[in-house]
Amino acid sequence: MKFNSPFFYLLLLVLFFSCTDKYNSDKHESSSEKQINSYLDSLVADTVDVHKMHLAQKALNLAKQTNDKSYQYKAILYKMDYVIASTFPDSIPIYLDMLLEIAPKTEKENAYTAYVLTRKADYIFGLKDYQKAYDYYNRSNEILKKENDSLRLGYNLLKMAEVQQIYNDYVGSEETITEALVLLENIQYPSAEYLREAYNKLGISYTGLRDYSEAIKYYSKAKELTDDPVSQKMIENNIGLCYLEKKEYGQAIKIFTVLYKEEPVKSDPLTLAKVADNLGYSLFQNDGNSGRKLMEEALSIRTQHADKKGLTYSYLNLAHYYGSSNPALALDYAQKAYSTATSLGATDHRLKALQLLATYGEKHYQDHYFQLNDSIDNFRQQGKNHFAKLRFDATKERNENLENKLQQKEDRIRNLLVAFILIGFIILVITLYFRDKRRHKKEKQKQKQEDEYRTEIRIAKKLHDELANDIFNTMTFAEIRNLATPENKEILLENLDKIYAQTRNISKENNTIDTAEKYKSHLKDMLSGYGSEEVNIILKEIDSIEWMDIEAAKKIVVYRVLQELLVNMKKHSKATLVLISFKKTNKKIQINYSDNGVGIGSHEHLRKNGLQNVENRIQSINGTITFDPTPKKGFKVNFSFNA
Repeated sequence: MKFNSPFFYLLLLVLFFSCTDKYNSDKHESSSEKQINSYLDSLVADTVDVHKMHLAQKALNLAKQTNDKSYQYKAILYKMDYVIASTFPDSIPIYLDMLLEIAPKTEKENAYTAYVLTRKADYIFGLKDYQKAYDYYNRSNEILKKENDSLRLGYNLLKMAEVQQIYNDYVGSEETITEALVLLENIQYPSAEYLREAYNKLGISYTGLRDYSEAIKYYSKAKELTDDPVSQKMIENNIGLCYLEKKEYGQAIKIFTVLYKEEPVKSDPLTLAKVADNLGYSLFQNDGNSGRKLMEEALSIRTQHADKKGLTYSYLNLAHYYGSSNPALALDYAQKAYSTATSLGATDHRLKALQLLATYGEKHYQDHYFQLNDSIDNFRQQGKNHFAKLRFDATKERNENLENKLQQKEDRIRNLLVAFILIGFIILVITLYFRDKRRHKKEKQKQKQEDEYRTEIRIAKKLHDELANDIFNTMTFAEIRNLATPENKEILLENLDKIYAQTRNISKENNTIDTAEKYKSHLKDMLSGYGSEEVNIILKEIDSIEWMDIEAAKKIVVYRVLQELLVNMKKHSKATLVLISFKKTNKKIQINYSDNGVGIGSHEHLRKNGLQNVENRIQSINGTITFDPTPKKGFKVNFSFNA
């Protein structure tokens, strides 16, 4: 499908209304609006010009009665495309101006205005008023950028790039196409057609810039998106021309030779003539002699089909071929090339023909060549300056608009900043509140453990005070008995020794625990202290635990729990062997206690023997504990907690 074909415009029209007239399906249509759509549908389907004109006028008259500018716009647009374009094409500018006047009054003001500006640009482009067409495309773009309409914006940019290529502004064209590609590569249907055009035009720009490797790259991309066999072969032909310009004649000949034999090329005479001419010229450039028959074959086909543009190429190539062997014939072909190019207005070909005429003996053509070359350079430079000014003005306007938007944005940010600060302050206060609450909870838990520890100290003092009876009895004994006798003296010493031992044990059980570096050694000393000649204490893998990594509160619990278990053993179990093992798995500390005593019995006996406090201590550090108090089979306790 050609980019400027009638079918393409029909597709553009369908896409346009499918995107912009959805509101008609979202609201209740009146009977008049339904009738307008019915007229327009019949207009598209009818094939008789008189009928089409009648239907278009009925739709337009009814649209005017509804005072709905959107329907008036649609009726005029359909009348222009389906009636005026085929019957009175010279009247199209009048209808475009009508649409441009109505568009701002419609519900879709920007979309409709941009569309008409693009159509007006296309019409002016067809009249070859390229600079003016470029201006209208540019005006349409400024609206489409606000509408974020990537598809139509991409179309406009590709047409603007085509205008720039006409003026040999290949650098500007490359920039414009690249801008279009950024948009087109991020959309879907019908992006393939647009992308093909973009890649093909980019190939043309790089060819104009003599960057033939890049040109080949983008021609190849365009070919991948082309389904039409003839179009594919034409792109391959362009690739072959790039190799020809690179003077890689072998690669060019290879491509043109394959193309020359392809069925799609052979079935299209003008395409065959083009390939034959390029193959012949490549052979000539390669060895300076071959290729004449192929170029003459191309000339014959083009003459038969009155292909003036193709004839210009044939005349120029044959002039080159005969330049050294037959200057008179070369001059004749150069004159024919000049005449044909002049009739077509093909300035580049006129220049090439003039250059050949001057080379082959017609020296007066040299002045004509320089005059024409200067004129073309001035013309193209004016175009380049015009495009650059439009881009500059558009950029300046966008920057000014951007500055205004930035200022407005700064004002909004300034207004929102205070709100954000207040919100942030509230969030900070809430965060600090919950953080302090958590910290308070931890401190409370720590305080609770410390209170329990102080309570134990007070209990120790209380127990110490309860020894007063023993002390009083001992003092009374000393007062009423004759201590001079060896027997009384021995009894007194035994009582005093008993009191001392009780006091020392109670103090030892409730003394302050060092939870720092000396904790492990103190723990070992405490556990080993319960051993005697009758009781053997075995400690297993106590050194495998990194005690410095464990919280102080948890170390206190371990110390007290093991201490209470050993005290209970001394008082009740009659054990002769105690095994205490330590193990760390991942982050969990496992401690197992077992002895070979008489055991304790039921859970009730645990409370009676004071082991309920052991369970409470373990639970205070979120640990778990299990008892295995089997009577007459010893006593086992396993407890664990997270390090």
